[in-house]
Amino acid sequence: VDALRRFNLVAALDALVPFSHWVTPDVMASRFDARFFVAEMPDHQEALHCTIETSEGAWLRPIDVLDGDYHVVYATAQHLRRLTPFSKAAELLQFACQKTIRQVHPTVVEGSDGLSVHIPPDLVDAW
Repeated sequence: VDALRRFNLVAALDALVPFSHWVTPDVMASRFDARFFVAEMPDHQEALHCTIETSEGAWLRPIDVLDGDYHVVYATAQHLRRLTPFSKAAELLQFACQKTIRQVHPTVVEGSDGLSVHIPPDLVDAW
């Protein structure tokens, strides 16, 4: 809010469309209860990365990140998988406007291969 005031900007909150609600597994050291949104970037804006939390920024298709040599956390990978069917922002926004937002609270399960994260079966394709 301070940055908006300082630069005399107005956040276009009406352009945000709810997409998902994720809560990290209970066993994780870093926890979050986050809502994710989608929006179309206006033509006249330039996206810049935050130099405090990231070292560089790039526009990539979700499938290119998933197939590439990028380290992404579980929730990010799941969101990228959900975005891959959409080639246009308008298609994604239409889908997001019609979908039900269900809380996703994955669990961590220990198996013979070590720890793995699981989404409840009833949510796998429903979030």
